[in-house]
Amino acid sequence: TEGLPLLDDKRYSVPKYHFTKTAANAFAARFYLFKKDYAKVTDYANQVFSSGNITALLRPWNSTYLTYTPADMFSNYAKATEPANLLLAETSSLWGRNYYTNRYGFTSAKRDEILESNVTGGDWAFKNQLYTAGTENYLIPKINEYFVRSSVNATIGTPYVMVPLFTAEEVLFNRIEANDFLNNTAAAIADLNIYASTRITNYNSSTDNITEAKIKAFYGTNDLQTGLLLTVLDFKRAEFVQEGMRWFDILRYNIPVTHFAAGGQFYQLSGTDLRRVLQIPASAKLAGIDQNPR
Repeated sequence: TEGLPLLDDKRYSVPKYHFTKTAANAFAARFYLFKKDYAKVTDYANQVFSSGNITALLRPWNSTYLTYTPADMFSNYAKATEPANLLLAETSSLWGRNYYTNRYGFTSAKRDEILESNVTGGDWAFKNQLYTAGTENYLIPKINEYFVRSSVNATIGTPYVMVPLFTAEEVLFNRIEANDFLNNTAAAIADLNIYASTRITNYNSSTDNITEAKIKAFYGTNDLQTGLLLTVLDFKRAEFVQEGMRWFDILRYNIPVTHFAAGGQFYQLSGTDLRRVLQIPASAKLAGIDQNPR
């Protein structure tokens, strides 16, 4: 709150690589969602959407993205010119070459669990960009690798990826969840429909529109607040698949996680498992800070 007024967007030649006021407001919206200070979530989210045209900030999954080849998707998803990206950061990583072949990848079962159906009754446009390289690991081409050689003539170097740290979609989801808990259900449903209009293939407002009745029927509940929360968590799971954002919701709502391994084995991480919290570094322990229990 002290830093926000000090930010000057004009200082940056490529603002998306820096903490602009928009990115800072997105950060604040996430922070206050964790704190459950829902009124502040909406306040900061509204700053991100101050122009009033939310649709223009969302990724065009059911229009422009439908025309993209996998190479186009890789090139554009984490680009500074993509309006949905509010803050981008590079990091040294092999993610770009390995994230669709890792042991706990995006299998056909997980694909169907996450992307097969949703409360609108329509089909996710994400499914048009699903690919697999002859394995059980599917990918949506989002995070691409670029390679920096150690010198001009070198054949070795360091792989990097550019990662969206804050996006317009997350801010919208945060506002939906906050309005749900503030009992502003009409506003939450209105935002869900704005989002769905850019995500459902051949979207038709007459048939794909999200309503209170649809939510209750889809989730088998008469509690609209519960149904709205389940809707936004499912939408986030689909939107951010393979990006790691799901972990935030797993932590906030103590959602259990099951990993299946070879030979029928599986590993369960319960909602209260102490291993969900990162361990305090050894250097901090030497400074007198107690480690987290295990």
